[in-house]
Amino acid sequence: MTIYKIDDTELPSEVIERFNRNTASWDLASIDELCNGDIIKMTVGENRYTHIESGNNVWIISGYPYFDERLNTWAVNTLFE
Repeated sequence: MTIYKIDDTELPSEVIERFNRNTASWDLASIDELCNGDIIKMTVGENRYTHIESGNNVWIISGYPYFDERLNTWAVNTLFE
């Protein structure tokens, strides 16, 4: 299992899905493939990941993914937690 960091939240993520505006469906994506403005959702195990404090379960990418060498993991910023 790979650990990803979304804003300040680290989470194990098995599946990242990006919304495809052309087909109006969700496509599998790797965190390093995400781009500014992408809409994503994540599934951990069989459950859709939901941010505990905000209740959010869909995110809009702000900027581009980067590798956080200090944590040895991919990270990405979003517009909302």
